[in-house]
Amino acid sequence: MLYQDSQLYQAARATKLGQAELSDVLERLRRSISQHYSVNVVHVVYDTIDKRDGTLLPRLNLILETSVDCTALMKDRFSLKRDVQQTILRRFSRFVAECESPEAYDTNDIFLIFDNFSEEAMRLASASFLESDAQRVIAEFAHRHVWMIDSVSSAITVFYRSDEDIRTNAANGCRELLTQRCYELTSAYDEFHYFSVDHFPIRFDSKENLDANYEGGLFYYYH
Repeated sequence: MLYQDSQLYQAARATKLGQAELSDVLERLRRSISQHYSVNVVHVVYDTIDKRDGTLLPRLNLILETSVDCTALMKDRFSLKRDVQQTILRRFSRFVAECESPEAYDTNDIFLIFDNFSEEAMRLASASFLESDAQRVIAEFAHRHVWMIDSVSSAITVFYRSDEDIRTNAANGCRELLTQRCYELTSAYDEFHYFSVDHFPIRFDSKENLDANYEGGLFYYYH
């Protein structure tokens, strides 16, 4: 899976930027699925994973660019539509049969998965903002009682000190100023411009709520 796998992300990034090439089989599959479903397949990975009985299970991972691309192919949040799966595996088998080294691929009982490239790119941008800039924003807005800024996945959470601060700063325009400031700083790390100010994943909460309902812990808050 792409989440927190820096090696896989860098490989997908290199393919997207034209700095690396896929094998002929995987490139044909990438282009074929992109064109057939009008989506953008950024990268394709073929590998094997260990099964409990000691044998190897072939795995095919399609890394799609955006949530819109994923939604077009998905049956639900975690799986592809059955007809999409069948089309992908059928075309993969055909491309393997037509290649110069078909023995390099196992087309039986393939475990087919997919990933969202933009989701991981935005998570990395938010993580960079959190590491490099969050404390600066807290200092800039200390007079508005900003207590902490945190992030999970690509979403940023600004914690005020109290619930009253949430209401006050929503009314006086501080919420919009904070959103704009966090967006501007996070965008510096958003290499592929996936964020937009109108759809920037930020929310506002309070230390008061964290203490009262989550034992003051972010683990309970996010889970």
